[in-house]
Amino acid sequence: MYHRQLTFCVITLSSILLLSSWGSTADIVVDFDELEIENESVLIGDASQSSIISKGVSFNRTFEFGFPGAWAASNQTDLETAGFENKYSAYSAPGGGGVDGSENFLVAFNSGASQATVMFQQPTSLKGMYITNTTYAHFAVAEGIDNEDGTTNFVKGRFAEGDFFQLTVQSLDATRTQIGSSDFFLADFRDGKSEIVSNWTWMDLTGLGDVTSLSFDMNSSDVGQFGMNTPAYFAIDNLTLAGVPEPTSSLLLWSGVICLFHRRQKLCPSTNRIAEPGMPWSGRNNDSRDRRLTKTTKRR
Repeated sequence: MYHRQLTFCVITLSSILLLSSWGSTADIVVDFDELEIENESVLIGDASQSSIISKGVSFNRTFEFGFPGAWAASNQTDLETAGFENKYSAYSAPGGGGVDGSENFLVAFNSGASQATVMFQQPTSLKGMYITNTTYAHFAVAEGIDNEDGTTNFVKGRFAEGDFFQLTVQSLDATRTQIGSSDFFLADFRDGKSEIVSNWTWMDLTGLGDVTSLSFDMNSSDVGQFGMNTPAYFAIDNLTLAGVPEPTSSLLLWSGVICLFHRRQKLCPSTNRIAEPGMPWSGRNNDSRDRRLTKTTKRR
């Protein structure tokens, strides 16, 4: 009975400790700070169409009809100049730049659904990322201008009641099948609101599942003959990948304790059992049994 109780206690305690001994690696924050970009400059796509790779995550770059598309790495900080020529500045008042004063960030030009993509090396759980408007898009919705001289070519004017500028992030599995999506409003004037994102703002991506890649779609209430009039640009920084659970040192220690305990049980079974021929015995009860066997032999 004692050995059964001891076994139960050890197994129960070990189970609790094992379950509590799983730790996590640190989250991976893709902040682009290791990219070498000249001051107030940008890395755009070219004919090679090579991707931007940061912390093992790949961001595509396109170059079609002589025009770069998808992602560009930037550190431009101009929050004053409207228009197409300032499309790679992230609008983050008051001084621009990346999250928490960092230098580098990415800007996406996503004129068609799924033009900009993000690829992961393996199925990955995401925590989120920071998003803001570009200066180009910010002036288009806030002031209704898309030229440096304060005029407009495409946009209808500043946003008013009912207008919106929406980003949709779509998660895909290894077969490129969509498994989730999440919406983020870069500007929202619906239902009495008058909100325009003008600082880095966190977007929660925990509901997207284990993703192999991301794609993006953009929509606006300002639509013309050729599609969306609002400039199809947005900026991201600090894309955060969730850490993967790993066994801690205490888990390995208690695994060894359990193995030693079971090994001892095999080598030193309960003395209440009947000995098998050739089985080693030890302890007070075994000595008494040997004496009884000796007395029986003498009587014979």
